[in-house]
Amino acid sequence: MYVPWKPLGYNLNLYPVISGISLDEDELKLTIKEYENESLLFEMEILFQDLVGIQIVDESTFQTMKDLSYPEKADIDNENQEFSPLWKSTSNYRRDVYGVLGEALYDELYSYWIIGNTFVYLIDTQESEPIVKILSECVKEEK
Repeated sequence: MYVPWKPLGYNLNLYPVISGISLDEDELKLTIKEYENESLLFEMEILFQDLVGIQIVDESTFQTMKDLSYPEKADIDNENQEFSPLWKSTSNYRRDVYGVLGEALYDELYSYWIIGNTFVYLIDTQESEPIVKILSECVKEEK
């Protein structure tokens, strides 16, 4: 099951801007930014190590995709149902996508599902928590 993922305890608004994408051998680095009225509120960098696989799909079409390797609504933990752009599963949910060799090679597979403003990312790692770093943070004004 997928549950909302809040790196460093920060809860992002829906559809954050994902930029600064870097792929190097078995690592993927994403920069995620949150804006309010065109002002940067929050920026973090997430480094996924021990990368097994990644899928990137246009956000506007992913909900009607027929690719069964993407999580479906029923795959999301209903008890934790909340709107979140970041989701995580540590239950080997997608290990069978990689076939017999994948099941033999990967004891534990962590999956991250990230819904950005233009693309949706599905990232699988081999039993590896990503490294998260805050790049900038502004205090939201109380109204």
